[in-house]
Amino acid sequence: MSKEKVKLILVVDASGSMSATRSETVQAVQDLIDEHRTLTDKKVRIQIFTFDSTVNELVPLTKLKEYNSLFADLYQTNGLTALYDGIGKAITTNIDDKSYAKTSLVILTDGAENSSQEFTKASVTKLITEVQDDLGWDVTYLGAKMANFEEYTTSLGFKTGKSVAFDPSLEG
Repeated sequence: MSKEKVKLILVVDASGSMSATRSETVQAVQDLIDEHRTLTDKKVRIQIFTFDSTVNELVPLTKLKEYNSLFADLYQTNGLTALYDGIGKAITTNIDDKSYAKTSLVILTDGAENSSQEFTKASVTKLITEVQDDLGWDVTYLGAKMANFEEYTTSLGFKTGKSVAFDPSLEG
């Protein structure tokens, strides 16, 4: 019996404001990856995008068993927050790949959009809704606490219960 194929796509904020919590961000990403390592009955692939003023595919689609903590070595913070471009690029790069039984998209950011050039709030909302509702992706938003967090994440199309707010500090 062949193992079920699972794809984990991470979209991680690398803007300048993330420098204060760089080590915590690296640890959070590593913890998420380690959690997926326990899925011994699955074939897990991982892909990591980062975004600041631009979007980078920091870790191309890689078998989890071949992934060797590349993120910790490559993750650098700088620039503004092209959140919509990061989400949009991650989704459009993967939306046509139907070879996985499950696709999880996890977005980690400490701030709101302020510099996207290619994607808008409306286009990203449409993409998020499409991959969740039509393709069955599991989409999670981990973001900094803000006054209107729930309203903001809902307006982007994230399902209730799939968004988690954290305090953007070392303690948070």
